Amino acid sequence: MPTAPLARAWAAETRLAATGLARRSIDIWFSDPGRSGAAVQDSGKQHLRRSVLGRVHAVLEQERPEAANRRWLCDTVRAWAPLEVLFPSPTSLDTAAVSGELGAHLGLIIEQGYGHLIAGLRSVARAEALLRADAQRLALELEIGASLRPVLGDDPAVEDWLRPYIEMSLAMAEYLHRQVIGLAQRLEEPLAMRYATLISRRQRELRAACWRVPAANRS
Repeated sequence: MPTAPLARAWAAETRLAATGLARRSIDIWFSDPGRSGAAVQDSGKQHLRRSVLGRVHAVLEQERPEAANRRWLCDTVRAWAPLEVLFPSPTSLDTAAVSGELGAHLGLIIEQGYGHLIAGLRSVARAEALLRADAQRLALELEIGASLRPVLGDDPAVEDWLRPYIEMSLAMAEYLHRQVIGLAQRLEEPLAMRYATLISRRQRELRAACWRVPAANRS
């Protein structure tokens, strides 16, 4: 078992590596307007940088940062997936979970599923711009959280839980959008129910792990 000084040194080194990795990811993201343009226009670079790095620091300050990062990823995917299927990236379009068809129904989906935004903004176009900006920001957070996994000891080579979770979340997001506007489904209902159950179970497991006290610290 590592001594307290060694543990503190490891924690400091990990925080430094993770923060540096996050900063580089943000800079690369800013350099690609196709990935960041809507979010930058909505919030500004400095606000976005502070916001995302604040989330990274919150993860690193937890007693179990690897578990906190898993929870952050879980919550980010849950918010990102419904937007990603509306504004899909090439990576998502390469999966069976995303059809790329919902963009043709974007106005109706926003009216039916995001009416609260239209009520506040008084414009479907402005609501679409806000949703696109949120999708880009969340995609950045997902990218950073995923890149931190090896640094924090959550090795994807040991347990690749994130990829199937993302694919199920995307499939369910498209399923629910189609349900709202009455569009023919691509996902059969029994499989949709199975995905919903697995997603809910994973969310409960990650939240529980985030708060679980390591055995060495139990009295």
